[in-house]
Amino acid sequence: MEFRVLGPLVVRTGEGEVPLRSAKQRILLAMLLRHANTPVSQHRLIEALWEVPPASAQENVRLYVHQLKRALGGRISRTPVGYELTVEPGELDSTRFDQLLEDGEQALADGNPAKAADLLAEALGKWRGPAYPDLPDQFAARLDEARLRAAEARVTAELALGRHAEVVGDLQELARQHPYREPLHAKLMTALYGANRQAEALETFRRTRERLIDDLGIEPGPELRGLHETMLQGRPLDQAPPPKVVRTDCPYRGLMAYQPEHHPWFFGRDHLIELVTRRIERHPVVGVFGASGSGKSSLLRAGVVGGLDETWRPIVITPTARPLEALSNALGKRLDLNADPAAFDIAVRNELANGPDDVRVLLVVDQLEELFTLCANECERSQFL
Repeated sequence: MEFRVLGPLVVRTGEGEVPLRSAKQRILLAMLLRHANTPVSQHRLIEALWEVPPASAQENVRLYVHQLKRALGGRISRTPVGYELTVEPGELDSTRFDQLLEDGEQALADGNPAKAADLLAEALGKWRGPAYPDLPDQFAARLDEARLRAAEARVTAELALGRHAEVVGDLQELARQHPYREPLHAKLMTALYGANRQAEALETFRRTRERLIDDLGIEPGPELRGLHETMLQGRPLDQAPPPKVVRTDCPYRGLMAYQPEHHPWFFGRDHLIELVTRRIERHPVVGVFGASGSGKSSLLRAGVVGGLDETWRPIVITPTARPLEALSNALGKRLDLNADPAAFDIAVRNELANGPDDVRVLLVVDQLEELFTLCANECERSQFL
């Protein structure tokens, strides 16, 4: 069986496409696929199916599940927690896309843009159009953001290979679709400038600045302003490699720390770095919020984590559909993900505390709000998350 969500929702078997006859059936399947191989409570299914549930909602859910189970050949099972859809390895196209994206970003971080470009192009090639075009926006949110991440990473790899002219068209379309995402406009300026189109690069900055001021009342960030100044002076752009992450031994038993090396491309925002650093020294939990593309991840990874001294050991969890598994991997130890929530929390806390008294652990969870929204079933199992 094949489940395809990188475009219109399609289910295929060896006999052809499985008919999904109603919007409610498609929403139900989308919810179960989002949490494949994990029980989804009846309450959450009702919330997804209706803004104002009818009195017969529970009975209707049972009917919809029965119909979908029959269409999928019995893949859905009832558990004490809720309903669970069994998906075998390789059957869900978004799983392969996520793996290619992760591998491509890792290759880029390792300084191998050629490998990264190939992996990310393969990942993007799996898309057939907008995700879930006939379903509420909530279902496509994570996939759309991941697709944009892959597109940004691919053009970054292509730029690192000197293919400036080849990516101008792609960047122009991406910048049009995301007018406030400054990193995209910075890449477009870089591509135009590298393709000997200096006037167009400067015009891109002028239009972007005008839009940000008119629509949001803000000036461009330091990256765009720095590029603009460099281009005005006609100087060559800094060809520093992309940020690199290294894996180093940590004095914690079974714990690996991910520490960013120096980031020559990251500058400015000193007041924000100081503010966040002071907060994490004084408070056990600190949240950083901002619009998509505003630089939250860069601020934390390059600015805050990159500036910590040896008394800190940072652990960074990148966006993932399985946060508890990512946390287990980051700790360098296979924790029992099916354990009682209290037992799991104790195991995590013991691992975090199992180190020198003069070393503090900083756990950075990128896009935590997305993880809570998209992985509520898994996160609800742990008080820690």
